[in-house]
Amino acid sequence: MQELDGLLAFDEWERVLQDGEFEESLAALRAVVAQLETGGLRLNDAVRCYEIGSLLARHCENLLTAAELRISRLDEPDTVELESQPDTFRR
Repeated sequence: MQELDGLLAFDEWERVLQDGEFEESLAALRAVVAQLETGGLRLNDAVRCYEIGSLLARHCENLLTAAELRISRLDEPDTVELESQPDTFRR
């Protein structure tokens, strides 16, 4: 669970939302979920955890979508290796 001196790590989670890579964002999302599942939070903290968790989930989804798009572009027929093209296309 991500806590800093007994306090919830809201600032850290929000930083990850701004510039975190996928693995860091997923770890933060898991920490938020664990915090919510543990319970015992004040209502305001639970709502804030839920909000940050939703944003982290969307952030992870966007990062995965971007990676899938990059991979699919590599698999497109237009990206044929030069060796399979006629000599006039090689330079």
